[in-house]
Amino acid sequence: MKILFVEDDPEWARLVVDQVLSFEPDAEFAVTENRDHALGALAHNTYDLIICDLKIPADESTPEPDEAHGVAVLDAVEELAAGTRVVVLSGYGTLPLLQPYLGRAAA
Repeated sequence: MKILFVEDDPEWARLVVDQVLSFEPDAEFAVTENRDHALGALAHNTYDLIICDLKIPADESTPEPDEAHGVAVLDAVEELAAGTRVVVLSGYGTLPLLQPYLGRAAA
């Protein structure tokens, strides 16, 4: 199973990767820490699962995380990897922001 994990907190990323590997030892992870790296990974690879933090930086020169950058990744998934399972992680009250994606997934 190939997994793209978009997460800007390296400690949290390591914890999640270790947990997934404990029950799926053959999983292959690509971990990216910002929008631009995630978009590049989506453009050049295919994944079985995408785990995406919603509040991430745009790129290396813009370290301030913003939900708009995670939404940009979700939009790219719809365009470049339609049908790929996505898990969205967020420590914020972002359900209203994700509601349109949930509706499309259920359709």
